Amino acid sequence: MFFARKASLVEKIPEPEKDWNDIANEMMEFAYRSYLEVATDIRDRAEIRQLLAKRSREPYKGKSGSHQCFVHLKTMARVGLLQSSGREYCIQRSTLGSGEAMGRLLNAVPDVSALENIVSKREWPQIAAAVFNPEVLVREGWTDKDLLVQAYNLYERVMATGVPLCSLNTLIETIQIKQIATGAAPISYDKCMSIFRHAQAESPRRIKFHVDRIGRPAFIVLS
Repeated sequence: MFFARKASLVEKIPEPEKDWNDIANEMMEFAYRSYLEVATDIRDRAEIRQLLAKRSREPYKGKSGSHQCFVHLKTMARVGLLQSSGREYCIQRSTLGSGEAMGRLLNAVPDVSALENIVSKREWPQIAAAVFNPEVLVREGWTDKDLLVQAYNLYERVMATGVPLCSLNTLIETIQIKQIATGAAPISYDKCMSIFRHAQAESPRRIKFHVDRIGRPAFIVLS
């Protein structure tokens, strides 16, 4: 969110008068102050204030700033939100693609409150589709049968790695990513679980769930 905002306001990152330590300090201050606006727990707020004060007392120096920034900027460049020229990053002004995508990202995730809501509701696939390929949101998604076929194929690939159980998050998120990549509307997490449960009701021996410590389905077994 910080770099999306900054890239939309300046010609390049870092600006001529700043270095990577300046940018990293600005980024962390933005993050801490943003969470102070939404945090309600007294202990959380106290910890955030301590972190903010520490960053003011001990700003990044040496190569620390670039290490903090590049993990985000390089990712944004790889997915097409930014373009890089050496150690500088900017929106691709010559084409509308990245600028429009960045605008859609800022509209979809305007602040930390919206971000936390998206994360808690597992709505990131819909945001990703809206940012990178908004046309898929008005297309038909997979049928229940298509989804189950993909689930079984992906399940075999996961289990072939030697893990004892297949994470539901891994399976569902991979399905959602594959849908976006193939131009289909991504299914919601809850809808996908509903399809699994319906299939389980029809064939209890073929689909089983394992729960986590608080009793929520966390792993799936397909046979």
